[in-house]
Amino acid sequence: MAIPSPSTPPPAPRRRGTVVLLLAVVVTLGLASRLLFPGYPRLITKDAGDALWAIMFYLLVSLAGPRLAIAPVVAIAFAITAGIEFFKLHRAPWIDAVRDVKVMSFLLGRVFGWHNFIAYAIGTAAAVVIDLALLRNTRR
Repeated sequence: MAIPSPSTPPPAPRRRGTVVLLLAVVVTLGLASRLLFPGYPRLITKDAGDALWAIMFYLLVSLAGPRLAIAPVVAIAFAITAGIEFFKLHRAPWIDAVRDVKVMSFLLGRVFGWHNFIAYAIGTAAAVVIDLALLRNTRR
């Protein structure tokens, strides 16, 4: 990672209120994609929800580190989504019991799929666009 020169100002902080509002919208849309559209194509019910899930983690990392540059936020958010995806490969009675709780099933998932990484990448890319367009507080 490059060390910024003393003349390079730190990134403008993200607007926390906007991040929280977007987080609420993203979670609502993600739950809606899974609960309100039974029988719709997978692109709407599953893949859109996976992309929104990745956006959610990007926003959570942005909320935790409002001054972080985009690259570290992308790396951390994608590492979290990938880690959770790989954790789906682990089977044990205790984690299966946790996954049986509906909320935890939404957070942890059940079935590993390589194709989910495509949705996570699309969601993370969309989050970067949102970050650049809406989240930065450019007033000093």
